[in-house]
Amino acid sequence: MLSDEFDLVAISTNPEAFDDRTHETFRFVGGSFPNSKVGGFRALRDFVRENDPAAIMQIGDVPVYGNSIAMTVGADMKFFCRFSGDLYQEYRLESGSRRAKLFLIKNILGRIPLRVADHVITMGPRMKRDLVNRGRDPEDVTILPPPIDESRFDRTSVPEEISSLPEGPIALFVGRVSRLKGAETLETAIPKVLYEKPNFQFVLIGGVEHELSLPDEFDDNVHVLGPVPPSKVPDFMTAADVYVHPSLTEGVSRSVLEALACDTPVIVRDVGDLASVTSNIFTTTDEFIRLILRHNSLPVESAERFTVSKLRDRYVTMFKREIR
Repeated sequence: MLSDEFDLVAISTNPEAFDDRTHETFRFVGGSFPNSKVGGFRALRDFVRENDPAAIMQIGDVPVYGNSIAMTVGADMKFFCRFSGDLYQEYRLESGSRRAKLFLIKNILGRIPLRVADHVITMGPRMKRDLVNRGRDPEDVTILPPPIDESRFDRTSVPEEISSLPEGPIALFVGRVSRLKGAETLETAIPKVLYEKPNFQFVLIGGVEHELSLPDEFDDNVHVLGPVPPSKVPDFMTAADVYVHPSLTEGVSRSVLEALACDTPVIVRDVGDLASVTSNIFTTTDEFIRLILRHNSLPVESAERFTVSKLRDRYVTMFKREIR
């Protein structure tokens, strides 16, 4: 997206995890280091010492990678810290010692990068307000949601797993089936939807951390497919009648944007900045169920403003303004 304007380097101890398009855009370094957080810090430190980059932007975990950059960045280097989710609210979803541990990591250690970064990137207006309330100057916070590659959605075909389903509306979920991704909400909502509309089909794509506990009578309506190749996900999204995203914590989910790019209506929990993406939001499970049942009448917002072609100039403008 920016390779025509800048020399882009990605520091990763696991470059094989990225697709060909990413390798075409970035020059990867760090593959010779151990694939661990310590290895990542060493790769970053050595790159900074040997190359003196104009700017470094953290993409992953703010407390880990943000602090790593804060410890290695030079006086003439610009540090861009990217907040992709509700970092400072995540501890509220836990209890006991886990809650205390997350507060220490996210809200105390995670405040250091926020304070020392030269510029901050976040996903939408709600998250920007939160960062400003925590002390950042509004002029130092830029809203840049995750860009989606519109070329991935040019051609799609109906996956066999979809074409073999009984006739009926299809609700699609993409992501790890876990508590934080809303598994308990799905457990409650799916039976109630199926009692109302017995021909509804629920298709879940992704790893399973939380096995859904559902009545046996719905075995033929719920299809947990596990992970599928990323290149195939648009096929499932296009074939679905509605995309559901009940995650308990979020910034702006790329999968939600991709579903909109496939002209599929989305239903999302009102967390992070998802309300800036779609009006189909819920806060209670009953609201979630009602939205699923009237999926045919839901608006489908345009995803054009989130495409690479639309966001590219905003990224270039930000970097040129800050790197001077």
